[in-house]
Amino acid sequence: MGTFADTAIFATHADPMAASRNLQEHPNTVENWLKKWKIKVNETKSSQVTFTLRKDNCPAISINQTVLPQVESVKYIGLHSDCKLNWKEHTAKKRKQTDIKAKQINWLIGRNSNLSL
Repeated sequence: MGTFADTAIFATHADPMAASRNLQEHPNTVENWLKKWKIKVNETKSSQVTFTLRKDNCPAISINQTVLPQVESVKYIGLHSDCKLNWKEHTAKKRKQTDIKAKQINWLIGRNSNLSL
C-alpha cells in the first residue's frame, strides 16, 4: 500500500470562478490516474486554501465527489501559510516551538546550572 506525500496544486486567475475551474482540472486528472492504478486517496485529509486579499471566496473543489473543506491556513513543507499570506500563524507556531525548546534545555544553561560558562 502506497502513500502520497503532501501535494500542493496552485491555480491563478483574476476571476475566482475561473481560478476554481482551472484548479478543478488537476484533481480530475489525478482521480483518473488513481483509478487506473487502483489507488485510494483519503479525501478527508485534503483541504483547500484560497490565497487572496479579496473578500469573495472561490468555489470549492472536489475529489471523488467529496467537496474539500476550505480552511484559513495549511502547513506545507514546514511552512504554515494562511489565506492572507501574512505569516502570522507561522511565526506564532515557530515562536512557541522555540519557547518549548528553550524550556527543555533551561536545566543545562539556566541560572542554577552546575556548568561553568
